[in-house]
Amino acid sequence: MVELILGTEAAKKMKDVSLSNNVIGGRVVDMSCNILDQIVEEIQASPTRISLQLDELTDVSNMSQLIVYTRYIKDGEIKDEFLFCEALQTTTKAADEFQLVDEFFQKHQIK
Repeated sequence: MVELILGTEAAKKMKDVSLSNNVIGGRVVDMSCNILDQIVEEIQASPTRISLQLDELTDVSNMSQLIVYTRYIKDGEIKDEFLFCEALQTTTKAADEFQLVDEFFQKHQIK
């Protein structure tokens, strides 16, 4: 497919790229960490407070998950971003959800 679209030279270069599960998985983790770092930096630099939206759900393995979205201002524009998803290890009470969010904020030094 690469050869058809980009030519023989590009196809040869693609053969040199490792596509094993470990390599691809590592790249996905690296990209995810980079995106999270960028969002945390933008939140820390935001001139105003942020807002959060929390959603608790149960996945197919019957594990409760907490998904957190954030809204903040960057360069005068409002941005909505996915912040994190973590498993709720104990219960789905508000105190447990608050503890997860608080731990995330402390870990990433968000005031």
